[in-house]
Amino acid sequence: MKLMTLLGLSMALAAAGDAHAQSIPKYGEDARIGYLRQDDRCQGYIGAFMAVTEDRLSPSAEDQALMARMLQFTDRIVYEAHKYAEQVGSDAVTDVVTHVTTEINQLAHKYDNLPEGAVRAAALRADIAPVIRDCLDRALVMDKPPE
Repeated sequence: MKLMTLLGLSMALAAAGDAHAQSIPKYGEDARIGYLRQDDRCQGYIGAFMAVTEDRLSPSAEDQALMARMLQFTDRIVYEAHKYAEQVGSDAVTDVVTHVTTEINQLAHKYDNLPEGAVRAAALRADIAPVIRDCLDRALVMDKPPE
């Protein structure tokens, strides 16, 4: 259950949403909500990837390299999410985090039929890695947080 705990904690940080992801109907086409969702989704997937890339779960060299690259840019994603969160207000942030949490929780249970440990972690990493790569591509053009 450590994976579920780490996924839950990562959602407390929340930050991302895929450009093609569903909008949250209550907010219509407010672009700021879309960007906040992208950033919250990225944060959630970053937390999930960290949880399944622990040494004890036998990550590949490629997974470890992606993790190292991810750690170089996570601050930009968090900073970007914070900027949008300030603009849209706490109710919208709560709705976005709830929406993203549901997605992450569904992913966390996708491989419940596999044994816990390295096998399940590898399956989850395979699903999460493309999302992380997309997040990193976006992060390259984001502002660095102030020092």
